[in-house]
Amino acid sequence: MAKIIPFKGIFYNRQIIKNLKDVITPPYDVINTEEREKFFQKSPYNIIRIILGKGKNRYREAKDYFAAWQKDKVLCQDKKKAIYLYWQKYRIKGEIKEQFGFLALLKLENLKNSSVIPHEGTILKYREDRYKLLAATKANFSPIFLLYQDSKQEIEKELEEDKQNYPWFSFEDEKGLRHQVCSLTNEKKIRKLIEKIKNKNIYIADGHHRYLSALHYYQKNRRENSSFVLAYFTNVFSPSLSILPVHRFIRSEKKFEKIKSRIEKYFEVRKSKKGEIFKQLQSHSSRHSFGLYLGDRKFFLLILKDERIMDNFADEKDLRCLDVIIAHKVLIERFFKSDETFYFRDEESLIEKVDQEKGKSVAIFLNPIKSAQLMNICEKRKILPPKTTYFYPKIPAGLLIHRLV
Repeated sequence: MAKIIPFKGIFYNRQIIKNLKDVITPPYDVINTEEREKFFQKSPYNIIRIILGKGKNRYREAKDYFAAWQKDKVLCQDKKKAIYLYWQKYRIKGEIKEQFGFLALLKLENLKNSSVIPHEGTILKYREDRYKLLAATKANFSPIFLLYQDSKQEIEKELEEDKQNYPWFSFEDEKGLRHQVCSLTNEKKIRKLIEKIKNKNIYIADGHHRYLSALHYYQKNRRENSSFVLAYFTNVFSPSLSILPVHRFIRSEKKFEKIKSRIEKYFEVRKSKKGEIFKQLQSHSSRHSFGLYLGDRKFFLLILKDERIMDNFADEKDLRCLDVIIAHKVLIERFFKSDETFYFRDEESLIEKVDQEKGKSVAIFLNPIKSAQLMNICEKRKILPPKTTYFYPKIPAGLLIHRLV
């Protein structure tokens, strides 16, 4: 049973911070080194100083920044407990969408056989990093991104009117996304929302490391005020939900020319162009297609010949038909034999990275997982490789903060 409650959000004081776009950032795990430096330069109050600081004392510095900004009224706390309704209007592939969700506190549960269901594996060093930040600051600065199932979109329809009745603030960020937040304090409506969510399973879309870090923190101190975590909820059936692919960069000593004949036993291998590859990937073909880039403008399209091949590589029947599993089990582990995998959302940045490596690495371009596939995997409590999904748009860090004490 999923339990949510309202909370007194902490937010940037708009009397001091005139443009919220100067102080918020994407979640920490999608910020590269260059972007981090840009955020540091934008404002002395940018949330990057807390969520992704620099130096050996970054957790202590994060704690000090958080305390100082509250003392100086740069950050203020809401006077009433609320559930915060949140709309994001954005453009993708020439289409304008508006995603609806809400922010509340979610009761932490052990993920084994709970109503909160993960879908991705995690990496220890990232869990430890987020735990140290939480332990130092005792606050959540970036919400877990969660999905619920509501095929009739009842929650959205019931709360849509509050977009006009309870406006709080809105702004446009540098990428042209329009953000609008409403503070819902109506106790009757909050109780109704709590009841609707109570009987639903909740699926972790983004924030597996943050969730497990918060759970670990709670299990260590067992205090009620640390038994909840800041979370954003949106409907998996919403037409405005966008799941984008995460591509793979791998370092490998295996030269494609020497293993090409072996790959051709499993895949059709076609020399191609960049545009043709992405056109194929975006065509939603029923065939399992992958892009391969070797550097020096050498692109190849790989199409799996027979899905039954995967019987030899994946024990889990439900996982064999997923592109991300095929890429990892066959291309990365069997043929290129690489244990160095890095993740890129931006295709051009990945191509540039491979070019810089001068023949020592390759890029594998993937299709995104479909929402129906994801729900099936979650319901069966299977775990996918890290960075299988990229939900867009992201929920900014610093938009709303939850302080544990």
